[in-house]
Amino acid sequence: MLVKALWIIMAYVLGSVPWGVVIARTFCGVDPRAGGSHSTGATNVSRLCGFGWGVATLICDVLKGALSVWVALAISSSPLFVSLTALACVLGHVFSCFMGFRGGKAVATSIGVFLPLGFWQLLAASVLCLLVIWRSRYVSGLSDPGDGSAPASAAQRGLEVAAPEPRPAGSGGLATP
Repeated sequence: MLVKALWIIMAYVLGSVPWGVVIARTFCGVDPRAGGSHSTGATNVSRLCGFGWGVATLICDVLKGALSVWVALAISSSPLFVSLTALACVLGHVFSCFMGFRGGKAVATSIGVFLPLGFWQLLAASVLCLLVIWRSRYVSGLSDPGDGSAPASAAQRGLEVAAPEPRPAGSGGLATP
């Protein structure tokens, strides 16, 4: 129990690492919160520092979400524990303890937490997001359908996995030995 509680706290702290700020300040000498869209995300880092640094930010934000959930799954397969770990990581990104409890939209981090949980659902949501970007020409269009479709797909998958075994007819809904 203590290990699980500590990992949930660590997932929050890991989620709180503002990779866009770290990468932009370290390699470009700029604070992404002071330029462009004032966002710490990969798109703004790409705008201010170049495409490669934006991709590096994206990868780091996705990996912090995925790593949190992969470690949680290694500790326990409890759906509640894994869900709380994923939520802690995403909330860490949105309410970063390293940035005065302010942060980003957590799109990349959310993609990361869904990566080990529902790859195919994540792939479907990503295709939808790419279509929105292609049609609208706005990367910010990524967050709206992604925020709605990935969790919905994962919730559907979770409900299928967590559905109780069918009960035999005439048992009154009670399991029989």
